Amino acid sequence: MAFRDFRELRGCFWRAPFANESVRSFENKHPAGGVFHAASFDDAGDVHVADVWESVDALNAFAQTALMPTFAKHNIAPPTASVYPTPKVLAYASVDKHQA
Repeated sequence: MAFRDFRELRGCFWRAPFANESVRSFENKHPAGGVFHAASFDDAGDVHVADVWESVDALNAFAQTALMPTFAKHNIAPPTASVYPTPKVLAYASVDKHQA
C-alpha cells in the first residue's frame, strides 16, 4: 500500500539558496520509494507539499538522509507533516503537461 505525506513549510522556500539546492538535488535525482510529488505556494509564502511514497520506511529514509539535513544546513525548522495510508493512487494522462 502507498502512503501520502502532506507537509507544510512556513516561508522557507523563499530563501533562494535552499530553493536552488532543493531543486537541483530532488528534481533531478528522484528519491528511492517516491511515487509522486506536488508543491504549491500560498499568498503568505508558505509551501504545501503532497507526496506519495511506496512505504513509510521510504519516506522516513528520505526525510532523515536528505530533507532534514538540508533544513538543518539552512537553519529552517522542520515542516509539520501528516502521513496517511493511501490504498489507491491515480495519475491522469494530463499529468505529463505539469512535470517540471
